[in-house]
Amino acid sequence: MPDFQEALNALAAHERLKRTQTRQLSDLDLQQVEQFSAVWSSLPDPERISLLATLKRHAEEDALPDFSALYELATEDPNADVRRVAIGASVDDQSLQLLTRLLQLTSSDPEAMVRRAAAERLGGFAYDAEVGILPPECVQQIQTVLLERIQSETEELGVRSAALASVGYFSTEEVRSEIRRALTRSGLKIPALRAIGRNIDPIWTDTLTQGMASEDPDIRREAAEAAADYEGTVDALADLVDDPEISVRLTAIASLGQIGSPEARDILVYCYESENPAIKEAAAEALEAIDTEDNPLGNTGLISPSEEEDDLQ
Repeated sequence: MPDFQEALNALAAHERLKRTQTRQLSDLDLQQVEQFSAVWSSLPDPERISLLATLKRHAEEDALPDFSALYELATEDPNADVRRVAIGASVDDQSLQLLTRLLQLTSSDPEAMVRRAAAERLGGFAYDAEVGILPPECVQQIQTVLLERIQSETEELGVRSAALASVGYFSTEEVRSEIRRALTRSGLKIPALRAIGRNIDPIWTDTLTQGMASEDPDIRREAAEAAADYEGTVDALADLVDDPEISVRLTAIASLGQIGSPEARDILVYCYESENPAIKEAAAEALEAIDTEDNPLGNTGLISPSEEEDDLQ
């Protein structure tokens, strides 16, 4: 088995790491991080970005490695692209150390693309704070930073949009007021609907219903996706399963599958009779999701499109 030094030597020689070598970059202590940092700073930008992608892929395939120390180091990189990629790679790191760094990046990184990535990544921390996984003081810290970005008239729209979607997890009146304000601004309406999908408060049911009746297919699609946790929107979703835009139809079907009520199931059975293979398949998957939730050993009793083809052969 290769050791940590062998992995460092391979990096320094600009070699592509083997899987076993990548594993040696996990769970590094302070001294090892310092050694790694010396090699890291000598690598060209493309190699640093490529290494981050490799670490992320490795972590997605194996839950055991912990590359959080390397992600934290990379978020301080002088190259903005490296910082952005590091934020995206750190999907499994919910540490308070990373939270502190993300708050800093969202507030003051000089590059908008980094602020946007950090604001998006704060969404996971906002959820954890709202459900009580993080200390109570984190609620105010995260909410304050995100609201500051949303309310800044000089901030780029992409950053404000990302911050709005992330802050939607909080159930405070301040957040609800900001969502209402954003709904009146064309550039922020879609992220406001995304925030509503995360807010999961019945007060938004009428707003989602109105969104699903919009002339803009992007608004209809976003409202349909946000409605996945709002059982009161089933009738509006039913209207969208025959929408002229296929992406809107598929989104409505997926949301009905997540709602999973008897009424939603009846609509999905109707969708399953569609002559459109994509609609039929989406309805079958949604029905299977409902029945799996209701009865892990059960099934929909419907024949999937692939099974139909087998029967005809």
